[in-house]
Amino acid sequence: MEQIQENTAVQAVVKAEADDISHNRNFFSYERDNYVRAGDTVLFYESIENFRKMVMRHGDKYQNTKGVIPHSDIIDKDKFGTRIFTTNKRSFAWVIKPNTHAYTKSLAQRTQILYTPDISQVLMRL
Repeated sequence: MEQIQENTAVQAVVKAEADDISHNRNFFSYERDNYVRAGDTVLFYESIENFRKMVMRHGDKYQNTKGVIPHSDIIDKDKFGTRIFTTNKRSFAWVIKPNTHAYTKSLAQRTQILYTPDISQVLMRL
């Protein structure tokens, strides 16, 4: 009896992980209607120096020094390119669909020194 309960608990965890993975989307899996969906990778753009990459999930929030933007206020309600205000209306951020340039700007470290052995390894795996 104990083993059956343990197996069903393991199966529930595996199913939850599979569901979570299936909702993660890449650059090419966005819907045509342009609405932000759960699992979408979005960029919050406040200024040229402030890009932040996040995966949209119910219950999560985007927080800056001037306020909070709950993800639940955006998911299935707003489109990419929309200006979203914080809950206290003191600040806003643009919700942007990632492209290569904006995605690179959101990374903490944008450059990498590659030496000949590293480059050869990368080229062999292409």
